[in-house]
Amino acid sequence: MDKKEIISNVNRFALDELLSVIEREDSKLDFLDKSKELIIIERNPNYLHYFVNSLLSQIGINDYFVKKINNVPSLPHHHVDRMGEKYNLDNLGMNGLMKEFLARVKSPDSAFEKLTRYYGEEEKIRFDSNNSQLFVGDFYGLKIVSEAEEDCRNLSDKISNIKTMDLMKIHDHMANPPSSGYRALHHTYAWNNGVPRLNGIAFEVHYVTEHDRVNNEQGTNKNLGRSHRNYNLSKLKRKHSRGNYEVVIVEHDLQISELDNFGELEFDCQRIYLPPDIVKKDDNEPLCYHFLKSK
Repeated sequence: MDKKEIISNVNRFALDELLSVIEREDSKLDFLDKSKELIIIERNPNYLHYFVNSLLSQIGINDYFVKKINNVPSLPHHHVDRMGEKYNLDNLGMNGLMKEFLARVKSPDSAFEKLTRYYGEEEKIRFDSNNSQLFVGDFYGLKIVSEAEEDCRNLSDKISNIKTMDLMKIHDHMANPPSSGYRALHHTYAWNNGVPRLNGIAFEVHYVTEHDRVNNEQGTNKNLGRSHRNYNLSKLKRKHSRGNYEVVIVEHDLQISELDNFGELEFDCQRIYLPPDIVKKDDNEPLCYHFLKSK
């Protein structure tokens, strides 16, 4: 496989190891269509913990509580065996600047749905035409809730000045809310912290006020379509396509200190289909991806 043509959410250093594992498993099971281009996504909840710990320590927060949220299927394409991880952080201090801090890893099914929706609607797959960085940058995501918009913007400035975080993209839905009424400030960053395996991984931070957080999640009396669930249901009705791509999502839970052992992991491999009666397809290709999960 020509690594130059592979699109991924990781850097070339990590891609070498991921590709070795995929080729090893493919030699046993012959699951890849060699006529298609390849998209590889690495998924590890411990990366999220590392990002959060490092980010908070650099703005002076070192003592806090982490509570895992019981995550259940909330949309029809979600599967109970492949749910994303969600966490709530408490005791953050910052003089009340942070009212709430939520962190999550997007589920494999949601990641694939978003990827195929972007491609189906706009044929977007790369961050830009000159690199192999995957366009979707919120596999790892944070939501920081503050009391007022001014607090959100002050906090975003503080976090954006952290040297290990490179600001890649801004969507200011506070200043320019979409027709749904959704309001939040979205920043996409690339991590650049000296750990070779993690450098360049994108993650997204949403800065939102307490008032808008409630309205974004529940909708308003005048606009129930603004609710998180209704908005996500509407996205399933849009065009989806994987084009001429094979998508492989590789999931494991190695700690950062254990990453040298990645090549020793054994994986189960599944072909996962999004339900055609729920997710709208734009062509005759099935909406499916290969899911390699460490044993």
